[in-house]
Amino acid sequence: FELNYRSIDDSELQKFITLYEENSELILRDERDSGYTDYTVLMDPIDYERIIASVDGLWGNVQITLAEV
Repeated sequence: FELNYRSIDDSELQKFITLYEENSELILRDERDSGYTDYTVLMDPIDYERIIASVDGLWGNVQITLAEV
């Protein structure tokens, strides 16, 4: 599974980095009209680049990959 963000602020990026650093299994729920399916996943290293250098920061081209366990 892949999550892509054109841009996010620093506080949001830090939340994803914290999840990655915990190196623990996560549950991803895929909801559809017919119901839902849960997947156990691990997060791969996060790709991102700085858009605006400031205290708050703005990050772009953020790619988060979740690999099913």
